Amino acid sequence: MNTTALDTAPVLSDKPAEVPCAYSIGRRLSLLLAIQTVIGLGVLLAMIYGATTMLFTAKHEEELRSYSAVLVDVVRDAEAQGGEPRSRPSSPGWPNGDRARSCR
Repeated sequence: MNTTALDTAPVLSDKPAEVPCAYSIGRRLSLLLAIQTVIGLGVLLAMIYGATTMLFTAKHEEELRSYSAVLVDVVRDAEAQGGEPRSRPSSPGWPNGDRARSCR
């Protein structure tokens, strides 16, 4: 009998087969795409937030200028007339209205 043929047979081992690469090309590309998507959406949302903030700030400043101009006009008119400006309408329900005068 030929015993050399039996000696060259592959020996089975109990350890698992080695994995050639833990991160395949598909997994790496998917991870890269996910990272780029998150960064891209983050930049996009930051730009939208910045534009909205600037728009609200501009509107707020415009309203503030408008209210300030109205207030300056009211005070100048009152100064020209020599009295305090009327800030409330003269209706019967208001304290400076006709009822308040009739109670005096």
